[in-house]
Amino acid sequence: MALVAGDRFPELREAILGVTIATTIAFEIAGPFATLLALDRGGPRPKPLSARIAGGALSHFARGGGATPEEDRPMPCSRRR
Repeated sequence: MALVAGDRFPELREAILGVTIATTIAFEIAGPFATLLALDRGGPRPKPLSARIAGGALSHFARGGGATPEEDRPMPCSRRR
């Protein structure tokens, strides 16, 4: 996008590219530190979603578990052959 703006305004091309590159580098360096600071100041985090839904039933699947034997059997079919 900075290149497009530089093509549109050739007299400002050097300034546009310089500012864009400098701010990108600054945000790439400062972003992770700012995120850590925000998380530290935010206080305790809530429980993960899997622990809040159905008493943690989803955590079984998050750990790589498959269907339980009751869930593994086929569903009854309403159509008869």
